This record gives sequence, structure tokens and C-alpha cells, in this order.
Amino acid sequence: MTKDLLGSPIRRWRGDTAPDQIVLSGRAVDGFEFTLTVSSPRDPDNSSTPVAQIAGVIVHAGPPGIVRFPWTVTDADQQPGRYWYDIEQRDGAGRVLTIAKNAYLFVQDITK
Repeated sequence: MTKDLLGSPIRRWRGDTAPDQIVLSGRAVDGFEFTLTVSSPRDPDNSSTPVAQIAGVIVHAGPPGIVRFPWTVTDADQQPGRYWYDIEQRDGAGRVLTIAKNAYLFVQDITK
């Protein structure tokens, strides 16, 4: 799934493992780390366990910076419904910046 996800809802067919991808127009990402976290509650407390937490893979350091989040079969096999996600960026000094947050929708597919 290749598109600019920043701040947009994401829709995924249950069980599909194609990676999500973000494009950070005009920004270089060399040396940064990215994490996509998907959660059932919109604003989880510290004791909540995420549905999925996926490390980003930089495919183009940029600019533009392009990062993919590869899904595993286990992570992608979620109950259909509305979840929530955020994407955090960590720079070389350890500073964290949330760069996106919105709904993540798992949609029922036909093939099992």
C-alpha cells in the first residue's frame, strides 16, 4: 500500500501483509528510526498492549524520505473494526516526534 499516510485514516483488508508506506516530502530521514503502533483504544494508557508495533524500514533517505512498515501474517490477522495508530520518529539524539495519528481500519475480506 503506497501512499502518503501522514494524518490520514488507513484502511487494510484483514490478513493482507503488504507494507504501509509514508512519504515525508522535503524531509531527509537518514539516521532516524520510525515506529507504527496500532491500538484498540484511541488514547491508551501505559498499561495497554498494542495490537501491532512495527519498526519502519527506510527505503529512501530523501528528501523525500520514504519509510515502509512491513506487516507480518500474525500482526495483519486482526478482527475487523476501527483501531487507532500513530507513527513516531526518533532522531539520532533520541528525541521523539509523533508525526501522524488517526484511525486504522481492518476490513473483512472474502478469502481466508
